[in-house]
Amino acid sequence: MILSSEPTLLEPGASIHTYELWRMIFCAKEFQKIWTYLEGNYPCYAGGKTLTLKLAGLEVKLCQKKDGSGSIFLKVNPLKLLDATVHAAEIIPPERNRLKASWKELGKRLAELKLPHDPEDYRVTRVDCCVNLRAEWNGYVRETLRLAGKRLTPDAGERHPFYDKRLGRKENRSCNRDYYCVAVRRGTHVMYDKHKQGLRCHLLGVDRMPKCVLRTEWQLEGDGLTEQRKRFHCKSEESVVTELAMHSGEVFREMLPNLYRRGVYVREDALMEAIDRCDCQEKSKRHMAEYVSLAKKYGEDKAAEMYMKRNGCGRKSFRRMRDRFEKMNLQPVPLRKNFREDVLEPPEACLLRLLKQHK
Repeated sequence: MILSSEPTLLEPGASIHTYELWRMIFCAKEFQKIWTYLEGNYPCYAGGKTLTLKLAGLEVKLCQKKDGSGSIFLKVNPLKLLDATVHAAEIIPPERNRLKASWKELGKRLAELKLPHDPEDYRVTRVDCCVNLRAEWNGYVRETLRLAGKRLTPDAGERHPFYDKRLGRKENRSCNRDYYCVAVRRGTHVMYDKHKQGLRCHLLGVDRMPKCVLRTEWQLEGDGLTEQRKRFHCKSEESVVTELAMHSGEVFREMLPNLYRRGVYVREDALMEAIDRCDCQEKSKRHMAEYVSLAKKYGEDKAAEMYMKRNGCGRKSFRRMRDRFEKMNLQPVPLRKNFREDVLEPPEACLLRLLKQHK
C-alpha cells in the first residue's frame, strides 16, 4: 500500500550532511592569540566568552573559560568545503576520494585561519547522516510532518520542538509545523521541510534546490556515535567521517525499523470501517474509536494520557488497545480530508523501502 505518486530519493541517496569537531586549547596565551587573529581579520560575532565565525562549509566557535583557556568547536559541511556554490539540499556523495579531498581541504582552511590545522588533533563529536525524499507535490511533505507530530513518541524517547533564539514565540511555533525531532539513546531522528528551512534561514542556493523535499537525518553523538566508532572499527577521526558517510544507509536501516509503531495512514471513514470489521469485542471497538477521536484532535501522546484517565486503566491496558491498530497495519490518526491520496506510508517505512531499492 503506497502512494500512486510516491516520493523518490534525491541523489546521492544516504550520506552525511555535516559533522562537528572539538578540541581544547589549554594554554591561555595561545587561545587568546587565536581569538585576536580571528576577530581582527574575519567578520566574527562576539558575545561574552564566545566568538563565532561562519564561512562557506565551515563554522568556527571559540568558547573561553575563566582561566583563559578554551575550546574550539567546528561545524563542517564537507560538500560546501569543496564547492561553495552547491544548493541547500545537496550532500556529499558517499565516495572515498571526495571525502578524502574534503578532509584535506578542511586542513587547509584551518591553516588559513591560524587554527590548529591537523583535523586529527580534533575529536569528532557529532555526525549527521541524512537523506532527501523528493515528492511530486508539497502536500506530501506537509501531511507527513503533520502526522509525524501527532504520533506516539517512542519508548524512552524525548520530543524536542524547534527553537531558534533569533525568532519570536509565534515564529518558532510556526516553524514546528515543518519540523519533527525525537531523541533516543542511540541518536536523534529529525525530519523537516528542507525548502521552507532554506527560505527561513536564507540558505545559499535555495532558489536552485528542488521544492517538496523532506529531509531526514539521524544525528549521532555521545553513546550513539561511540557505538558506530566501534561498529566500523574507526581508528582515526577521518575514518569516523568517511565510514559513516559510506554506510549512512546502513545506519538508517538499523535505527529506524523498530523505533515507531507500524501501520499506514488512511482516511477517517476507512479507519472506522476497519475498526468495525475487526475481530474483537464491541467494548474494545468503542475504545479504539474513542482513541481515534482523541488522537485526531490532540495527537497520540496526549490522547494516551486522556484515554487512560477516562477509562481508569494503566499503560499495559492502553498498549493492548494500541497494539490492535498495529495488527491491522493501521495508524490511529487519520489523514486530513483534502489529502489527495487514500493511503500514506509512514516516512520511515517509505525511506527504508527506497533505500533498499537504491544502488
